[in-house]
Amino acid sequence: PGAYELNKIYMNGNYIVNPNNYQQTSVTPPKPVYAIIKYIGNKISINLNKTFEGNLKAIVTLDGAPIPNEYAGKDIKFDEQGQSYIESINEAATDYELINSNIYTGERTIKIERTEGAMVLTKFTIEIEKYI
Repeated sequence: PGAYELNKIYMNGNYIVNPNNYQQTSVTPPKPVYAIIKYIGNKISINLNKTFEGNLKAIVTLDGAPIPNEYAGKDIKFDEQGQSYIESINEAATDYELINSNIYTGERTIKIERTEGAMVLTKFTIEIEKYI
């Protein structure tokens, strides 16, 4: 938590750093596991896959709050309390669309925090489309 630099990924947790990804080392880590990126754009996706047995579930927030419906990408789900999240049952790397909006809003911060399972983070993809 604090000030983040634009387009820099911040990771928390225990990971094996491979040439092409970050792999979480345990399904029951001693501290929270998350990735944060500050970005400018109106579309953002993440490429990840689960590791170990069971599904991966991760809470996804935009500027510290659940993602509003008008910004939610096609892979965002909402629980009964309105919290936005993604789920992965795939062991193969898969793209998950987190944000897809025609509203350009400037700098935003997105956080993906693992709540169940373990993950391998491969990449973030950020797109900027300006609507006139």
